[in-house]
Amino acid sequence: MTSFKKTIYLIRHGEIQSDGKRCIGITDVPLSEFGKTQAGRLGMWMARQLLHDPKPFHIYSSPIQRCLDTAGAMAKRRLSGSGSVQVCDDFHEVNMGEWENMRFSDIKMRYPKTYQKRGENFWDFKAPGGESFQEAGNRFIGGLREIALLPNAGNTEEICFVVAHVGVIRSALAYLGEIDPDRIMETMIPYASVTQLNTDVSDGNVNFDVRFIGSTPTAVPNDDEITELLDRYQVPAHIRRHMKGVANMVLDIAGILDPDGSIYDRELLYAAAMLHDFARIDRYHSTIGALKLRGEGYELVADIISEHDSLSLHKELSIRYKNQYYPSVEDLLYYADKRVLEETVVSLDERFASSRFKCRTPEARMNHQRRYEKAVRIEQDVFRSDQ
Repeated sequence: MTSFKKTIYLIRHGEIQSDGKRCIGITDVPLSEFGKTQAGRLGMWMARQLLHDPKPFHIYSSPIQRCLDTAGAMAKRRLSGSGSVQVCDDFHEVNMGEWENMRFSDIKMRYPKTYQKRGENFWDFKAPGGESFQEAGNRFIGGLREIALLPNAGNTEEICFVVAHVGVIRSALAYLGEIDPDRIMETMIPYASVTQLNTDVSDGNVNFDVRFIGSTPTAVPNDDEITELLDRYQVPAHIRRHMKGVANMVLDIAGILDPDGSIYDRELLYAAAMLHDFARIDRYHSTIGALKLRGEGYELVADIISEHDSLSLHKELSIRYKNQYYPSVEDLLYYADKRVLEETVVSLDERFASSRFKCRTPEARMNHQRRYEKAVRIEQDVFRSDQ
Protein backbone atom coordinates (compact mmCIF):
# COMPACT_ATOMS: atom_id res chain seq x y z
CA MET A 1 0.00 0.00 0.00
CA THR A 2 1.31 3.44 -0.98
CA SER A 3 0.45 6.10 1.57
CA PHE A 4 1.79 9.61 2.19
CA LYS A 5 0.66 13.04 3.37
CA LYS A 6 0.99 16.63 2.21
CA THR A 7 0.01 19.94 3.74
CA ILE A 8 -1.32 22.34 1.11
CA TYR A 9 -1.66 26.06 1.79
CA LEU A 10 -4.00 27.84 -0.63
CA ILE A 11 -2.84 31.45 -0.77
CA ARG A 12 -4.76 34.28 -2.38
CA HIS A 13 -2.45 36.71 -4.19
CA GLY A 14 -1.82 40.21 -2.83
CA GLU A 15 -4.08 43.21 -3.36
CA ILE A 16 -4.45 44.32 -7.00
CA GLN A 17 -4.73 47.69 -8.71
CA SER A 18 -8.48 47.89 -9.20
CA ASP A 19 -11.40 50.16 -8.42
CA GLY A 20 -13.52 47.11 -7.60
CA LYS A 21 -16.07 47.96 -10.27
CA ARG A 22 -14.88 45.59 -13.00
CA CYS A 23 -15.37 41.90 -13.58
CA ILE A 24 -11.87 40.49 -13.21
CA GLY A 25 -11.24 36.82 -13.86
CA ILE A 26 -8.31 35.80 -16.06
CA THR A 27 -7.55 39.42 -16.98
CA ASP A 28 -4.01 40.37 -15.97
CA VAL A 29 -4.14 43.08 -13.31
CA PRO A 30 -0.92 44.08 -11.49
CA LEU A 31 -0.44 44.06 -7.74
CA SER A 32 -0.90 47.36 -5.96
CA GLU A 33 1.97 48.75 -3.89
CA PHE A 34 0.31 47.35 -0.79
CA GLY A 35 -0.16 44.05 -2.62
CA LYS A 36 3.61 43.89 -3.12
CA THR A 37 4.07 44.51 0.60
CA GLN A 38 1.61 41.70 1.35
CA ALA A 39 3.57 39.37 -0.95
CA GLY A 40 6.76 40.09 1.00
CA ARG A 41 4.96 39.42 4.27
CA LEU A 42 3.71 36.11 2.89
CA GLY A 43 7.34 35.23 2.19
CA MET A 44 8.24 36.00 5.81
CA TRP A 45 5.30 33.92 7.01
CA MET A 46 6.34 31.03 4.75
CA ALA A 47 9.94 31.18 5.99
CA ARG A 48 8.72 30.93 9.57
CA GLN A 49 6.42 28.01 8.74
CA LEU A 50 9.35 26.14 7.25
CA LEU A 51 11.62 27.08 10.14
CA HIS A 52 9.19 25.59 12.67
CA ASP A 53 8.21 22.69 10.40
CA PRO A 54 11.31 21.97 8.24
CA LYS A 55 9.89 19.66 5.59
CA PRO A 56 10.49 19.49 1.83
CA PHE A 57 8.35 22.14 0.15
CA HIS A 58 7.18 23.33 -3.26
CA ILE A 59 5.68 26.60 -4.46
CA TYR A 60 2.98 26.48 -7.15
CA SER A 61 1.24 29.35 -8.88
CA SER A 62 -1.54 30.26 -11.23
CA PRO A 63 -0.12 31.43 -14.59
CA ILE A 64 -1.71 34.88 -14.10
CA GLN A 65 0.83 37.58 -13.33
CA ARG A 66 -0.57 38.78 -9.98
CA CYS A 67 -0.09 35.27 -8.63
CA LEU A 68 3.33 34.83 -10.21
CA ASP A 69 4.48 38.11 -8.66
CA THR A 70 3.16 37.06 -5.25
CA ALA A 71 4.77 33.61 -5.50
CA GLY A 72 8.03 35.13 -6.72
CA ALA A 73 8.19 37.50 -3.76
CA MET A 74 7.57 34.56 -1.44
CA ALA A 75 10.31 32.46 -3.05
CA LYS A 76 12.88 35.24 -2.60
CA ARG A 77 12.47 35.07 1.16
CA ARG A 78 13.79 31.51 1.26
CA LEU A 79 17.54 31.21 1.72
CA SER A 80 17.66 27.45 1.22
CA GLY A 81 15.61 24.69 -0.35
CA SER A 82 13.60 24.89 -3.53
CA GLY A 83 13.11 28.54 -4.44
CA SER A 84 11.61 28.01 -7.88
CA VAL A 85 7.93 28.57 -8.64
CA GLN A 86 6.10 25.88 -10.60
CA VAL A 87 3.25 27.15 -12.78
CA CYS A 88 0.03 25.13 -12.96
CA ASP A 89 -2.57 26.10 -15.57
CA ASP A 90 -5.36 24.50 -13.53
CA PHE A 91 -4.93 27.18 -10.87
CA HIS A 92 -6.01 30.19 -12.95
CA GLU A 93 -9.05 32.25 -11.93
CA VAL A 94 -12.63 31.62 -13.08
CA ASN A 95 -12.84 32.59 -16.77
CA MET A 96 -15.52 35.27 -17.15
CA GLY A 97 -15.64 35.06 -20.95
CA GLU A 98 -17.18 38.10 -22.64
CA TRP A 99 -17.52 39.84 -19.30
CA GLU A 100 -13.77 39.96 -18.65
CA ASN A 101 -12.62 43.42 -17.51
CA MET A 102 -16.04 44.95 -18.17
CA ARG A 103 -17.58 47.36 -15.68
CA PHE A 104 -20.43 45.73 -13.77
CA SER A 105 -22.63 48.71 -14.64
CA ASP A 106 -22.03 47.98 -18.35
CA ILE A 107 -22.68 44.25 -17.86
CA LYS A 108 -26.04 45.00 -16.22
CA MET A 109 -26.96 47.23 -19.12
CA ARG A 110 -25.84 44.91 -21.94
CA TYR A 111 -26.77 41.55 -20.36
CA PRO A 112 -29.70 42.31 -18.01
CA LYS A 113 -31.32 38.86 -18.07
CA THR A 114 -28.03 36.97 -17.90
CA TYR A 115 -26.82 39.16 -15.04
CA GLN A 116 -30.03 38.45 -13.13
CA LYS A 117 -29.44 34.70 -13.54
CA ARG A 118 -25.97 35.15 -12.06
CA GLY A 119 -27.47 36.55 -8.87
CA GLU A 120 -29.94 33.68 -8.64
CA ASN A 121 -27.40 30.86 -8.97
CA PHE A 122 -23.70 31.73 -8.67
CA TRP A 123 -22.58 28.09 -8.57
CA ASP A 124 -23.88 26.98 -11.97
CA PHE A 125 -23.91 30.37 -13.69
CA LYS A 126 -21.63 30.78 -16.70
CA ALA A 127 -20.91 34.14 -18.38
CA PRO A 128 -21.05 34.03 -22.19
CA GLY A 129 -17.90 32.26 -23.35
CA GLY A 130 -16.75 31.67 -19.77
CA GLU A 131 -16.96 28.95 -17.14
CA SER A 132 -19.03 28.38 -14.02
CA PHE A 133 -17.76 28.28 -10.44
CA GLN A 134 -18.61 24.59 -10.46
CA GLU A 135 -16.42 23.97 -13.52
CA ALA A 136 -13.62 26.09 -12.05
CA GLY A 137 -13.81 24.19 -8.76
CA ASN A 138 -13.57 20.87 -10.55
CA ARG A 139 -10.57 22.13 -12.54
CA PHE A 140 -8.82 23.52 -9.47
CA ILE A 141 -9.38 20.37 -7.40
CA GLY A 142 -7.98 18.37 -10.32
CA GLY A 143 -4.77 20.39 -10.13
CA LEU A 144 -4.58 19.91 -6.37
CA ARG A 145 -5.05 16.16 -6.80
CA GLU A 146 -2.16 16.08 -9.26
CA ILE A 147 0.30 17.73 -6.87
CA ALA A 148 -1.05 15.65 -3.95
CA LEU A 149 -0.34 12.47 -5.93
CA LEU A 150 3.25 13.39 -6.75
CA PRO A 151 5.53 11.07 -4.74
CA ASN A 152 6.98 12.67 -1.63
CA ALA A 153 10.75 13.15 -1.50
CA GLY A 154 12.27 10.45 0.69
CA ASN A 155 8.80 9.31 1.75
CA THR A 156 8.60 12.23 4.18
CA GLU A 157 5.70 14.63 4.55
CA GLU A 158 5.78 17.65 2.25
CA ILE A 159 4.38 21.17 2.23
CA CYS A 160 2.91 22.80 -0.88
CA PHE A 161 2.21 26.53 -1.18
CA VAL A 162 -0.34 27.22 -3.93
CA VAL A 163 -0.81 30.86 -4.94
CA ALA A 164 -4.18 31.31 -6.63
CA HIS A 165 -7.38 33.38 -6.71
CA VAL A 166 -10.47 34.01 -4.59
CA GLY A 167 -12.90 32.50 -7.12
CA VAL A 168 -11.20 29.14 -7.53
CA ILE A 169 -10.40 28.85 -3.80
CA ARG A 170 -14.08 29.41 -2.97
CA SER A 171 -15.07 26.97 -5.72
CA ALA A 172 -12.74 24.29 -4.35
CA LEU A 173 -14.18 24.71 -0.85
CA ALA A 174 -17.71 24.38 -2.22
CA TYR A 175 -16.66 21.34 -4.26
CA LEU A 176 -15.31 19.77 -1.06
CA GLY A 177 -18.56 20.49 0.77
CA GLU A 178 -17.01 23.04 3.15
CA ILE A 179 -19.21 25.95 2.09
CA ASP A 180 -22.70 26.24 0.61
CA PRO A 181 -22.45 26.53 -3.21
CA ASP A 182 -25.56 28.74 -3.23
CA ARG A 183 -23.80 31.22 -0.89
CA ILE A 184 -20.34 30.95 -2.35
CA MET A 185 -19.77 34.71 -2.54
CA GLU A 186 -20.33 35.11 1.22
CA THR A 187 -17.17 33.24 2.21
CA MET A 188 -14.41 35.69 3.05
CA ILE A 189 -11.07 34.95 1.39
CA PRO A 190 -9.10 38.20 1.85
CA TYR A 191 -6.09 39.24 -0.19
CA ALA A 192 -2.92 37.47 1.02
CA SER A 193 -4.99 35.05 3.12
CA VAL A 194 -4.18 31.40 3.73
CA THR A 195 -6.46 28.35 3.64
CA GLN A 196 -4.99 25.05 4.82
CA LEU A 197 -5.77 21.61 3.41
CA ASN A 198 -4.24 18.42 4.73
CA THR A 199 -4.12 15.57 2.23
CA ASP A 200 -3.91 11.86 2.87
CA VAL A 201 -2.99 9.80 -0.20
CA SER A 202 -3.54 6.06 -0.13
CA ASP A 203 -3.32 3.80 -3.20
CA GLY A 204 -4.04 6.65 -5.58
CA ASN A 205 -6.96 8.07 -3.59
CA VAL A 206 -6.70 11.61 -2.22
CA ASN A 207 -8.62 12.74 0.84
CA PHE A 208 -8.74 16.46 1.61
CA ASP A 209 -9.19 17.75 5.15
CA VAL A 210 -9.83 21.50 5.41
CA ARG A 211 -8.17 22.85 8.57
CA PHE A 212 -8.91 26.58 8.33
CA ILE A 213 -10.22 29.07 5.76
CA GLY A 214 -9.16 32.60 4.84
CA SER A 215 -6.75 33.24 7.71
CA THR A 216 -4.66 36.42 7.40
CA PRO A 217 -1.42 35.59 9.26
CA THR A 218 0.35 38.62 7.76
CA ALA A 219 -2.07 41.22 9.18
CA VAL A 220 -0.29 44.14 10.87
CA PRO A 221 -2.05 46.41 13.39
CA ASN A 222 -2.14 50.13 12.58
CA ASP A 223 -1.58 52.97 15.06
CA ASP A 224 -5.16 52.98 16.34
CA GLU A 225 -5.18 49.20 16.75
CA ILE A 226 -1.84 49.29 18.58
CA THR A 227 -3.15 51.93 21.00
CA GLU A 228 -6.31 49.89 21.57
CA LEU A 229 -4.21 46.81 22.40
CA LEU A 230 -2.00 48.76 24.80
CA ASP A 231 -5.04 50.22 26.53
CA ARG A 232 -6.94 46.96 26.73
CA TYR A 233 -3.96 45.10 28.23
CA GLN A 234 -3.26 48.05 30.56
CA VAL A 235 0.38 48.46 29.53
CA PRO A 236 2.11 50.92 31.92
CA ALA A 237 3.29 54.30 30.60
CA HIS A 238 7.02 53.64 31.15
CA ILE A 239 6.85 50.45 29.04
CA ARG A 240 5.01 52.35 26.30
CA ARG A 241 7.74 55.01 26.30
CA HIS A 242 10.42 52.33 26.02
CA MET A 243 8.65 50.64 23.10
CA LYS A 244 8.23 53.98 21.34
CA GLY A 245 11.97 54.62 21.74
CA VAL A 246 12.75 51.18 20.30
CA ALA A 247 10.35 51.82 17.40
CA ASN A 248 12.12 55.08 16.57
CA MET A 249 15.49 53.36 16.81
CA VAL A 250 14.58 50.42 14.59
CA LEU A 251 13.09 52.72 11.93
CA ASP A 252 16.27 54.84 11.99
CA ILE A 253 18.38 51.72 11.41
CA ALA A 254 16.09 50.56 8.60
CA GLY A 255 16.51 54.00 7.03
CA ILE A 256 20.30 53.55 7.04
CA LEU A 257 20.26 50.00 5.65
CA ASP A 258 17.30 50.42 3.33
CA PRO A 259 16.73 54.06 2.35
CA ASP A 260 14.28 53.28 -0.48
CA GLY A 261 12.18 50.74 1.45
CA SER A 262 13.03 47.73 -0.71
CA ILE A 263 14.15 45.46 2.12
CA TYR A 264 12.32 46.20 5.35
CA ASP A 265 8.57 46.54 5.79
CA ARG A 266 8.36 49.72 7.87
CA GLU A 267 4.78 49.11 9.03
CA LEU A 268 5.70 45.63 10.27
CA LEU A 269 8.88 46.85 11.97
CA TYR A 270 7.00 49.64 13.73
CA ALA A 271 4.17 47.38 14.94
CA ALA A 272 6.60 44.73 16.24
CA ALA A 273 8.64 47.37 18.09
CA MET A 274 5.55 49.07 19.53
CA LEU A 275 4.30 45.74 20.92
CA HIS A 276 7.48 43.77 21.69
CA ASP A 277 7.34 44.40 25.46
CA PHE A 278 3.61 44.89 25.91
CA ALA A 279 3.53 41.82 28.20
CA ARG A 280 6.73 42.80 30.05
CA ILE A 281 5.05 42.67 33.45
CA ASP A 282 4.58 38.91 32.91
CA ARG A 283 7.27 36.30 33.37
CA TYR A 284 8.42 34.96 29.98
CA HIS A 285 7.02 38.13 28.45
CA SER A 286 8.08 37.29 24.88
CA THR A 287 6.12 34.03 24.90
CA ILE A 288 3.10 35.47 26.73
CA GLY A 289 3.03 38.54 24.47
CA ALA A 290 3.15 36.34 21.37
CA LEU A 291 0.29 34.17 22.65
CA LYS A 292 -1.84 37.23 23.29
CA LEU A 293 -1.14 38.67 19.84
CA ARG A 294 -1.94 35.36 18.13
CA GLY A 295 -5.25 35.44 19.93
CA GLU A 296 -5.81 38.90 18.44
CA GLY A 297 -5.09 37.59 14.91
CA TYR A 298 -1.62 39.11 14.45
CA GLU A 299 0.33 35.93 13.78
CA LEU A 300 3.31 37.41 11.91
CA VAL A 301 3.89 40.13 14.53
CA ALA A 302 3.52 37.46 17.23
CA ASP A 303 6.21 35.33 15.59
CA ILE A 304 8.64 38.25 15.59
CA ILE A 305 7.90 39.15 19.20
CA SER A 306 8.28 35.55 20.38
CA GLU A 307 11.86 35.57 19.06
CA HIS A 308 12.90 39.17 19.76
CA ASP A 309 14.71 38.31 23.00
CA SER A 310 16.15 34.97 21.94
CA LEU A 311 19.80 34.20 22.66
CA SER A 312 20.29 32.90 19.11
CA LEU A 313 21.01 34.90 15.99
CA HIS A 314 18.31 34.45 13.35
CA LYS A 315 20.61 34.06 10.36
CA GLU A 316 18.16 31.62 8.79
CA LEU A 317 15.63 34.48 8.56
CA SER A 318 18.06 37.03 7.13
CA ILE A 319 16.75 39.00 4.17
CA ARG A 320 18.41 38.53 0.79
CA TYR A 321 18.37 41.51 -1.56
CA LYS A 322 20.56 41.94 -4.65
CA ASN A 323 22.89 39.16 -3.48
CA GLN A 324 23.41 40.87 -0.14
CA TYR A 325 22.19 39.57 3.21
CA TYR A 326 20.62 41.87 5.79
CA PRO A 327 19.79 41.18 9.45
CA SER A 328 16.44 39.56 10.08
CA VAL A 329 13.58 41.60 11.48
CA GLU A 330 13.96 39.69 14.78
CA ASP A 331 17.66 40.55 15.05
CA LEU A 332 17.07 44.17 14.08
CA LEU A 333 14.43 44.45 16.80
CA TYR A 334 16.71 42.71 19.32
CA TYR A 335 19.51 45.18 18.60
CA ALA A 336 17.28 48.28 18.79
CA ASP A 337 15.85 46.99 22.08
CA LYS A 338 19.35 46.65 23.51
CA ARG A 339 20.26 50.18 22.45
CA VAL A 340 17.35 51.80 24.30
CA LEU A 341 17.54 52.02 28.08
CA GLU A 342 13.95 52.72 29.07
CA GLU A 343 13.46 55.56 26.56
CA THR A 344 17.04 56.82 26.09
CA VAL A 345 19.37 55.66 23.31
CA VAL A 346 22.66 54.44 24.78
CA SER A 347 25.65 52.37 23.65
CA LEU A 348 25.64 48.61 24.04
CA ASP A 349 28.28 48.85 26.77
CA GLU A 350 26.14 51.31 28.71
CA ARG A 351 23.00 49.24 28.26
CA PHE A 352 24.54 45.98 29.45
CA ALA A 353 26.50 47.61 32.27
CA SER A 354 23.19 48.92 33.62
CA SER A 355 21.77 45.40 33.98
CA ARG A 356 24.82 43.35 34.89
CA PHE A 357 24.26 43.79 38.64
CA LYS A 358 20.97 41.83 38.33
CA CYS A 359 22.85 38.65 37.40
CA ARG A 360 23.28 36.82 40.70
CA THR A 361 24.10 33.31 39.46
CA PRO A 362 26.81 31.95 37.12
CA GLU A 363 24.09 30.94 34.63
CA ALA A 364 22.56 34.41 34.65
CA ARG A 365 25.97 36.02 34.12
CA MET A 366 26.71 33.63 31.25
CA ASN A 367 23.38 34.43 29.53
CA HIS A 368 23.99 38.14 30.06
CA GLN A 369 27.33 37.82 28.29
CA ARG A 370 25.75 35.83 25.47
CA ARG A 371 23.12 38.54 24.97
CA TYR A 372 25.84 41.18 24.84
CA GLU A 373 27.85 39.18 22.28
CA LYS A 374 24.75 38.69 20.14
CA ALA A 375 24.07 42.44 20.17
CA VAL A 376 27.68 43.15 19.16
CA ARG A 377 27.42 40.67 16.27
CA ILE A 378 24.28 42.33 15.00
CA GLU A 379 25.86 45.77 15.34
CA GLN A 380 28.77 44.57 13.21
CA ASP A 381 26.31 43.29 10.59
CA VAL A 382 24.24 46.48 10.66
CA PHE A 383 27.16 48.87 10.32
CA ARG A 384 29.59 46.77 8.30
CA SER A 385 31.77 48.75 5.93
CA ASP A 386 30.36 47.28 2.68
CA GLN A 387 26.83 48.45 3.49
